[in-house]
Amino acid sequence: MTTKKIMVWLLLFAGGLAHAGSSSVIVVIASGEGSRVAATMRQRADFVAAPISLRSNKSDPAERFAAVASARSYLESEVSKQKGWSIYEGSVSLSGRSNSRFGSSYGGQAQPDLTILVPLTDASDIFSISATVMRFIAQQSFPAKVEASIGNVALAIREPQQYRPQLLKIIAEDAVRTRETIASSARMRLEGLEGPVMVRQLNGHEVELFIDYRLAIEKNNEPMSGRGLNGAGNRDKPIRHRAPSEPDNS
Repeated sequence: MTTKKIMVWLLLFAGGLAHAGSSSVIVVIASGEGSRVAATMRQRADFVAAPISLRSNKSDPAERFAAVASARSYLESEVSKQKGWSIYEGSVSLSGRSNSRFGSSYGGQAQPDLTILVPLTDASDIFSISATVMRFIAQQSFPAKVEASIGNVALAIREPQQYRPQLLKIIAEDAVRTRETIASSARMRLEGLEGPVMVRQLNGHEVELFIDYRLAIEKNNEPMSGRGLNGAGNRDKPIRHRAPSEPDNS
């Protein structure tokens, strides 16, 4: 297969998977796991996500349920008064790996997990917003002596699947460079491109987007494979691309 055909095939593949995946996943919270591939993309996060747990110490289950439900309604009302803030209860994917729900979960200790989403602006980062959310929760007077606690705060991004075509184009370009560097006649195979777009937190305001793909190359009938090798066959120096709207500060 020629280099031109490889590019055409991969870009057509990118278009075919542009809307792949579950449409119910709206927000993805970044993980701290490192990417294992060379072709990645940097993007400014859309939100800071702060998971909130509500707890009632009432011994009677019915009273506990009612207390937490009341505190939940109170919190929703108070959050709605904050400009741009929202409580997200839809399907949330942790780094794109699995679907979990931050919604009503009144089991056991009646601890519903709610996630407060605060928009990330040019003048803010995860640290400043975390401090703001902590002060906000500390100032609340929850009904029925319900206690609220904040979980691990993280960056979040809206609909990461929208970046799939860009990521697949980056992977296609890197695969062609790798093939041409090793041997233009070598056979190349890409696996895992149908996987979800993963999200990893890089710093206080940026995330890294990637697909956990694998590039396998056969030269002279000898397999040479690696997870996302770059053009020089080096796994230690990932190829990161910035979003078109992101300034280059290098």
